[in-house]
Amino acid sequence: RHWWCNECPVFLAERCCRSMPWPLQPGSNEVFDGTMRVAFALYRKAGENQAGPFEIDWLGGYWKMPKDPVERLDASRLASLQESIISSFNSVDKRTAEVSAEHLQEVFDALTPALPLVFAAGHTSLQSVADAYKDDELFRAFTFCR
Repeated sequence: RHWWCNECPVFLAERCCRSMPWPLQPGSNEVFDGTMRVAFALYRKAGENQAGPFEIDWLGGYWKMPKDPVERLDASRLASLQESIISSFNSVDKRTAEVSAEHLQEVFDALTPALPLVFAAGHTSLQSVADAYKDDELFRAFTFCR
């Protein structure tokens, strides 16, 4: 129901993929299907070409956990699926867990070559958006307003 209240006129539907079961507390037998979040900073070295690729510094990461552990999942009930799969910060209880250094490094290694290219300067302009979405006036208008 999130997309109903989101101001964007389009949404993305994806296949539900399970994550690596991870405990909220180290040593706990209850494991969760969390979402890993990572943080990074993109920058350019002083004096370098401001149109060149970004450098990246990794700031860390954490697991964002759903309300219920995997063991409580009842796939026949939509509410149970939501409580066991959707990680949310809309609650008073901020359910986060530490990510192992090995797992963080694996994600950093996979994303390091891609992120500077995704955020490279000069690749997106009003004209490139207009050309890419010429048949989707609603999404094009939304993008221009952002």
